[in-house]
Amino acid sequence: MGLIWIMGCLATDPSDFVMHMDQYEHGNVWAEPPTVVLCTSQSQFSRDDVEYVLSLWDLPYQRIEVRRQCEYDLETGVIKIVDGRHLDNDVWGHTVYFYSDVVRDGRSTLEYTTALVQIDTNIQHRTILVHEMGHAFGYNHVDIDNDVMQPTADYSAYYDGWSILSLLR
Repeated sequence: MGLIWIMGCLATDPSDFVMHMDQYEHGNVWAEPPTVVLCTSQSQFSRDDVEYVLSLWDLPYQRIEVRRQCEYDLETGVIKIVDGRHLDNDVWGHTVYFYSDVVRDGRSTLEYTTALVQIDTNIQHRTILVHEMGHAFGYNHVDIDNDVMQPTADYSAYYDGWSILSLLR
């Protein structure tokens, strides 16, 4: 039974995920549409992956800039996609952002100025990029089963380098 479940997970299409856009809280905004920087030597994702993910969120951005190598510093007006070198071992991805508190339309909100998307390079699953870019654009977690913005997800079936034998241990 366990082996059948594991094989099913490995056979799942990594593009299969659920988004409930109409139920997401999105009060946070960018001061100006950001530039998205893909650090290719520090990411498993391609420019095509980033373009696809940005099309799902359908939010304004300046452009996609591709760099071979990046520092882990934050740059104003930039969402930078890097590896998860500084993540804890049990964390697949994390987004750090800086913001200012502002009032828009009589409502207090966060105005983002920069974001750093960190994703473990062993994860070969585009859904984690969708999730972390959601945070980079101001979306919060939701408590909806199987939704891309749920707070916990298990990407172990898509962890590059894990064999079925190591999953069974």
